[in-house]
Order: sequence, then structure tokens, then C-alpha cells
Amino acid sequence: MREGRLGALSPALDPAYQGHTLRPETLRQFEEILKKTEWLAAPGFAGPPTHMHATHYALSLKRKGNLRAITIEGSKEEPYKSLQTFIHGIAHQEYLIYCIERLPGKESHNACREVGQYVQALRGDKYGRPPVGLDLHRFVPHFERLVRTSFSQQPEELVPAVRLLGYLHCEADREYIVGACQRPRPQCAQRRG
Repeated sequence: MREGRLGALSPALDPAYQGHTLRPETLRQFEEILKKTEWLAAPGFAGPPTHMHATHYALSLKRKGNLRAITIEGSKEEPYKSLQTFIHGIAHQEYLIYCIERLPGKESHNACREVGQYVQALRGDKYGRPPVGLDLHRFVPHFERLVRTSFSQQPEELVPAVRLLGYLHCEADREYIVGACQRPRPQCAQRRG
């Protein structure tokens, strides 16, 4: 059992191994962060954590034939703070993908809703912006499947899918989005923008 967001116990998540290649824009952003750390050679990563239940980061980087491995315990100051924030964003992105693709009902709906809220935040709504490192394009394949089979999808998943694909101007899915919004699901049509 694991403790959920509100303290209630829920079943433990199944382990998952996911592979993903970073988009060129995200990779450039990651390289800039690594440059600030002098490719993991800058001081400031060592030392004990300053708080309980600290996150443990084990990083290795192979560059120009040389392998550099470091361990970071807890939160650190710049330049490693940016690196930790970026990695945390990617980890959160992959957690959301895991929830959307592998978990049933409520967990999947909550992950879809969170992605939808990130899209709304980028459009100027009241929600918090996506974490640094989180790439909304990573959700496109799953959300394309949702709108292409919209007749069998719940509004909790379909509405964020329409928002994301519309925000990213996924032209190949335009007819599916229109079709999904024309079905008798008022939540989709009114939340499209």
C-alpha cells in the first residue's frame, strides 16, 4: 500500500520501465543546464541533505569518452538546483504518462486533468504552469488515441485531450477534435478553448 495525496491508502503502483527520447528543443534546454554544472564537474553537489526524506539523485554522464558520475542528496543551490528541477519535471511527466496509460479510472482521469490544467495555464488561466522539463508533446500520442476513439471515452479524459491537441495545433487531428466536440457531450464543446 502507498499513501495517496490526501493521506488515504491506495494500492501500490506496478513497476514500469518507459523509454523516451527527448525532443531537440528539450535536449538543448537540458544541455544548457548541464553546461552550467560544467558537465557535472562544478562544485556544490556534495554534502549531506539539509532535510528529512531527501531525494537521492544518482547521475552519470558520458561525454567525449569520459564518464562522470555524481550523487546528489537533497536540494542543492545553483547550478545543481536547475538540474534537479529539470529532472524532477521529466520524472513528473513520465509519472503522468504512467497514470494515463496504465492506471484505471480515477488516477488516469486525474493525470489527464492535470495535463489539461497545464494547457490552460499556458493560455493564461489561473492554474500553475507545467514544471520545467515537462514536455506537453510527450502526451500527444496518447491524446490522439483518445480523440480518435472519442465515442468510447469519458469527458474527464477527452476534454484535456482536446485542449492539448488544440493548443499544440495538431492539424492531423482536427477532424477528430471537431467530431468529438459535435457529439452530445456539452463539457467538451464548452471547454474547448
